[in-house]
Amino acid sequence: MRKSQAVFAVCFVVLTLAHAVVGYFDARIPAWKMFKQMPRFSYAIEDRFGEPIDVRDSMQKRAYVIGSARTPYKVAEWLAQTQPERLPIAGLIDVWRDGEKKRVRFRFDPVAPADAPQLTAR
Repeated sequence: MRKSQAVFAVCFVVLTLAHAVVGYFDARIPAWKMFKQMPRFSYAIEDRFGEPIDVRDSMQKRAYVIGSARTPYKVAEWLAQTQPERLPIAGLIDVWRDGEKKRVRFRFDPVAPADAPQLTAR
């Protein structure tokens, strides 16, 4: 390794450490605390027979779920197309962000009137 490469590597490590330390104390800089600010969620969905639906049961093997609070609703939408005999599908999504909990109930029924609300927040 040449001397200029070694100096560059040392400077890079020092700047990376400085960024991590400053980011720990200043929330405006994305660093250690940015994962704490991401919302967490849990959900429960069931079909018209009251049987619980697990998102992983409807996925291909080796498929990865990138979590989103809208995932259960998207699964209900997909099941409506592939397994209409399970309609209507009802669900409950709990979202935690900044220490606050928000509960969202939904009912997916594409046969319902167009003016009926599909997603309701509580």
